[in-house]
Amino acid sequence: MILHALLIGALVGVVVGSLSAGGGIVSVPILVYVLGQDPHQATGLSLIIVGLT
Repeated sequence: MILHALLIGALVGVVVGSLSAGGGIVSVPILVYVLGQDPHQATGLSLIIVGLT
């Protein structure tokens, strides 16, 4: 599960870096549908990730 999340995170990073976007539009659906996170938790985590980058 952790390796899966790291690979998805790297993919999201490449896509977001290529598009110069914040990443929330890509990371929230992945967190919810692929990793099974609660939508509210995924949104909060996405805000933290975008804030740090």
